[in-house]
Amino acid sequence: MENKGKISFNRLFWLFMAGSLLGVVIEGVFCYFKFGHWETHTVTVWGPFCSIYGLGMAGFYVGSVLMKNKSLLFKFVMYAVIADIIELICGLVLRYGLNMKAWTYKNHFMNFKEMICLDMTLAWGLFGILFSQLLAPRLEGIFNFLDKKLLNVFCVAFSVFFMVDLIFSGACMIRYAERHNKGTAPSNSCEEFIDRHYDDARMKKIFCEWRFLS
Repeated sequence: MENKGKISFNRLFWLFMAGSLLGVVIEGVFCYFKFGHWETHTVTVWGPFCSIYGLGMAGFYVGSVLMKNKSLLFKFVMYAVIADIIELICGLVLRYGLNMKAWTYKNHFMNFKEMICLDMTLAWGLFGILFSQLLAPRLEGIFNFLDKKLLNVFCVAFSVFFMVDLIFSGACMIRYAERHNKGTAPSNSCEEFIDRHYDDARMKKIFCEWRFLS
């Protein structure tokens, strides 16, 4: 089936959600086989969303549309570079904004600040090629099914929920970092609420792979 190459909010939303949920499953299965127990790796306090995978899937789709007529080599390089930039920006925000890290490539060959590395760069490029060549051309039928009024309403409503979840999760993470790094006491009722309901123990459980650097 030919990929018509239509980029819309609805399509990017569904891809983001699919990638986010798939990321939770992939990370959970990996931890189960490597460590013997299931871990849910999320970036929000309410929903089970591993958003870097969601961004990756939505981004790969946009790339497959915009670079439809480009060579495989060009696509490979662009997917790898863009994914590296996203991963690096996220890592820098965590390190210098919250004094934290959520992953490390410390023992990987040719890593930069332990946030990106050569083997993952190559992997991102390969994943992008596989998505654009094998999956993207087959998505049109799925998108046609999802392009219904009721599902469009759900798309908007869930987008609002996700944004609220993301904003509140950011506030919880900032308080988590303030408590750990500076011992800062809450300054308003919202921060008091966060400290009561999202204390260090709960935050460690939700963000089980995140670590403070000091």
